Formats: sequence, structure tokens, C-alpha cells
Amino acid sequence: MKNKIKKIMISTFIAVLFLSGCGNNNVQRGLKHMEAKEYKEAEAAFEQSIEEGKNKAEAYRGLGMACFEQKKYKEAAKAFQKVKENDGKETVVLHQLTGSSLLKAGQYKEAAEEFIKGIDLGRILMEQEEKKGQDYSVKVKEMRRNLIVCYEKMGQWEEARNTAESYLEDYPDDKEVEREADFLETR
Repeated sequence: MKNKIKKIMISTFIAVLFLSGCGNNNVQRGLKHMEAKEYKEAEAAFEQSIEEGKNKAEAYRGLGMACFEQKKYKEAAKAFQKVKENDGKETVVLHQLTGSSLLKAGQYKEAAEEFIKGIDLGRILMEQEEKKGQDYSVKVKEMRRNLIVCYEKMGQWEEARNTAESYLEDYPDDKEVEREADFLETR
């Protein structure tokens, strides 16, 4: 399931960049390398675009994805954070990717902060987008699960327990989180 979500995120990212008409050759080259799963080459192309000062937000987004795929999570998180600094649109997916990178890099506090921002934005957008059919529920659900992990890693047992209980109110069929909630009751 995680591979399927990752493929969807990469495909969505590539489609968005193509549709946005990024005319920068290095961004386009980086996208082609991403599609071919040539992540080192993609990383180099996105870095070159950043050095040229062209489409920096999209180049940083691509750099983050290329680094993430290479398990360079600290670098991925930094790149995703640079998207916003370079006038990139703040999105639920961007928060999810930044938070996931920080989580994998062991930066649990920062990851939790990013997940909370993403969850809040997702909820706001779901309320606004109900009539348009846009659904952020899968991303919000994943971030809520990851938030439980962050609290556990930080030893914030009460926060983890409360977050798990709240999660299970909305997703009572998630057996994995149910087992985790049982474990948290012992803490």
C-alpha cells in the first residue's frame, strides 16, 4: 500500500509540473529522470535549476522527491521546506512529504509540527472542497497515523494515546492503530 501511495504521489507531482508548464529545461530533465527512476540524475538536474534561479519552488519540490527516493531524508526535508521559502504553494501533500522526511530523519518534533499543519490544512480544504469532489482524507489519515508515531518517539505517551483514541473514533477498523492504542494504555 505504501508503494502505491508513493507512486501516486510521484505521478501527481510529475503531472502537476508538466501541467503547470514549467519551461525550465533542467526541471523537465529532472522530471524525465524521476519517471525513469534515475534519482541521482534527477537530483543533479533539479540542483542545476536551483543554481540558475529558475522555477526554484518546483525545482526544490523535485529535489525533495529525488532525495526522498534515495533515502536522503534530511536533504529531502530541507528541499521541501525551501519550496515554501521560494513562493511555492503550501499544500497538504507538501506537508505530508516534509513531515514524512523529518520522521524518517529522526526529527520527531519537527515532523509532528509539519503533520499538524498538514492535517489542519487538509481539514480546511476538505470542508471547502466538498462540493468540488476533492478528497484529502487519505493524506490526512496517513498524517494522523504518523503523528501518533512522532509522539511515541518523543516519549509523549499521553499525547500519543489521545491522538490514537481520536484517530480510532474516525477510523475504528484500523487494527494496527487499535493494537498501538492498546500498547499505549500500558504507558
